[in-house]
Amino acid sequence: STQPRPVSSGRIYLFSGLIKCPSCGLNLSGYRGCKNSAGTYVWPSYRCNNHYMQQSDKCDYTSAISEARIERYLLTHIRDLIRDYVCTIKHVAHTNTGKRELASLKAKFERVKSLYIDGMIEKDEFDSTANPLKERIRELEKVQQKLHAVSMTAIETMNDKDFIQTYKSMPREQKRDFWHAVIRSITFEQKPLKRGVSLDFSVQ
Repeated sequence: STQPRPVSSGRIYLFSGLIKCPSCGLNLSGYRGCKNSAGTYVWPSYRCNNHYMQQSDKCDYTSAISEARIERYLLTHIRDLIRDYVCTIKHVAHTNTGKRELASLKAKFERVKSLYIDGMIEKDEFDSTANPLKERIRELEKVQQKLHAVSMTAIETMNDKDFIQTYKSMPREQKRDFWHAVIRSITFEQKPLKRGVSLDFSVQ
């Protein structure tokens, strides 16, 4: 059937807390949509309460984006997006930002710290050398964490050839839990002709 399914009385929004406003950057809020001829709310969407509930001059995003539109896009592209994300993380982690560089930087930091502790260099010199090392070490550790923390839900989705059928069989609440397990945020351009969805997958 091409008829939209009614939103449950509990109003479970699949992407609540995930979609960023293209104007002010806050999370869009789920909106019940409009009524059909039977008086039932259908076609849930997301809009920015920073505009509708607060002062409108805080945000100029006056539109709403439909849940069905985002869902269709993700069902078409999610497996490829996960695959690309995993490949990118693995490539970065095993090349110029791999374990070897991380170990080398940590060793260099320890040598500089020893010089400072032994009184061989002054604090200003220590800070100017150590601070860039610490910043780079933090960056590399984040990459390593992402490599090891890609959720099992994302991996299973990437490998499930029957993913669409699996998804369609889920109750609405489980669908919401699924998207929150594999996606950290959804962004899109404000101009209609440039709208799309870009993803930053959850690594928790």
